[in-house]
Amino acid sequence: MSKIRTILIALAVSAMTFAVVADMNVVVTSEKCRPTVSANAIAASGEAVFERAVREELKAAASDAKKEYEKRYEELGKAHDNFMGRVTILVTILGIVATIVGFAIPIISYFKQRDWKREFQEEVQNTKRRLEELADFDLQFRRMQSKQSLSTMKFEWVEFLHIVQSGNAKNRDIVLPFYRTVETLVLANKLGDIQFLDECVKDAAHSISVYREVLKDKSDLDKSFKNFVREKSICTDSINFNYLAETLGGKTPSLKAVLKFMNEFGITMFGEVDG
Repeated sequence: MSKIRTILIALAVSAMTFAVVADMNVVVTSEKCRPTVSANAIAASGEAVFERAVREELKAAASDAKKEYEKRYEELGKAHDNFMGRVTILVTILGIVATIVGFAIPIISYFKQRDWKREFQEEVQNTKRRLEELADFDLQFRRMQSKQSLSTMKFEWVEFLHIVQSGNAKNRDIVLPFYRTVETLVLANKLGDIQFLDECVKDAAHSISVYREVLKDKSDLDKSFKNFVREKSICTDSINFNYLAETLGGKTPSLKAVLKFMNEFGITMFGEVDG
């Protein structure tokens, strides 16, 4: 067995040696068959290879530089856009501020230059003057209203007494002169003019005295008038008391005559008299 192994190893070594020798012969034969190249051709070939290598390097460098430039340009563009955006915002804000300041400064100057104390005093005086004018207008209006009511009262009494004398008087005929008398005394008392109030009281007292003279022989008609006024509660509103004696400073003869007549009809809003 050992001898067989030795033989096999020897055969393998021989085969490997033969193969190596064959390769070397091929190489030698190849070298011998290759034509001889001149030194100038070799030099030219080297320069061409070098130039080609240089061009490739330059081309690659140019491509890398282009990519780097494009990257930097893009970054620069973004930075420029951001900067211009901020500048636009800042300019807009400054424009708004300038506009506000432009409006505010004249207004502030205007208010600073105004004399508020003097203007307030003038406004108070103007308001006071307007109130006085309104009060005077109201006084004149109420005076005119009172005088008109007094004239109407006189007319209503004349008409009423004429109807009584004609013998055609009815209970409701006394309503108008009675109402106008009450209205005139109320308006005159609220007017605050004592002289005018005294005039109204005297005119009312005169109309009442004529009434008593005309109805002295018509007691039944006088009683009928009084019952009608009481039953219908004509002019019996006592919410607003108008005590004429307080305004006139006492009960004059004319006022006593008026108050007594009113009390007979159930009216006490102007005061009362005894007896």
